[in-house]
Amino acid sequence: MAAQLQNNQAVTPQPFFEAMLGPGGTAAAVNADGGGFWASHGAGAVWFELEPLFGAGSFANTQVGSLDWSGSFTSANYQAGFVTLRSRDYRGLTFDFNYTYSHALDNFGTVQECTGALPDAYDLHRSYAPSLFDRRHTFNLLVNYELPFGKGKSYATSALADRVFGGWSVAGIYTVATGLPDMVYDSTACGSEFGTTPSNGNSQGLIPIGSGTFQESRHDVAGGINMFSDPAAVAAAFRYPTFDDKTLGFGRVRGPKRWNLDLAVAKKTRITERVSTRFDVQFVNAFNHPMFGSGPDSFFSNQPGADLGNPGGIGVSSNQFNSPRYIQIGLRFDF
Repeated sequence: MAAQLQNNQAVTPQPFFEAMLGPGGTAAAVNADGGGFWASHGAGAVWFELEPLFGAGSFANTQVGSLDWSGSFTSANYQAGFVTLRSRDYRGLTFDFNYTYSHALDNFGTVQECTGALPDAYDLHRSYAPSLFDRRHTFNLLVNYELPFGKGKSYATSALADRVFGGWSVAGIYTVATGLPDMVYDSTACGSEFGTTPSNGNSQGLIPIGSGTFQESRHDVAGGINMFSDPAAVAAAFRYPTFDDKTLGFGRVRGPKRWNLDLAVAKKTRITERVSTRFDVQFVNAFNHPMFGSGPDSFFSNQPGADLGNPGGIGVSSNQFNSPRYIQIGLRFDF
């Protein structure tokens, strides 16, 4: 039947269409595509054209919005190594240093709580790519240091000096991580290049013409801030996938690096043996460092995206990923 349609030949009646649509059902199915919808949206659009032709007595009629088949057809692979270095109260210094190198891959492309269709039901490996949460490098450092002043310390040990200089401590939390994977895609494409239904989204990423990945970082360009120095050049560096591509292009764009520093200063003052006070000042996002979040074309990740269907939104961020700096002051009495 497909060969006959491609060669503009008369179509041989098919038992399925004759049974479901009645006598002449095959011809009715062929003629249902009056506006060229099939050609522009692929096989996944067949249902939308045939739905009005089914009789009221059949199961597949206009009372059925969709038929879904859910199952576990995906696979995932995660490998990681980490290094930890700790110090427990060495002359007032306590710290915890952690570094993780990891790589996560799967063939679904979205987080596990999402449902959808694989781009190619006949080749599940075609969408095998980095997972949405694939952060290659993560570093964090937690530090607390009690200043060496006051009673029991190395300096300023007198009673008066202890009240003024003793009991002070500083602490910090520093975190830095590489960006999450992303892709260049086209929201205006049919989304059925490999036979999936277009209602489940787009194929998982256009293919870069060259090698390597595109790293997002802040650039001041005409019109504002963009994660690419030349968004048009990024869009031109990708092509649409074909059946010759064994894997798709998800992960060929990497989101911006994330880093943050929180600081705290505290002083504990003992009034009597049973009564003491603690004064705290905490700085969340101490340097008021903005991290740019998602934009108008982000794909399941809180970072700027690259949608060819919205050229003006490529690399554009429309919100802040983290919170602006805020300062918290507290005073506590212990007894």
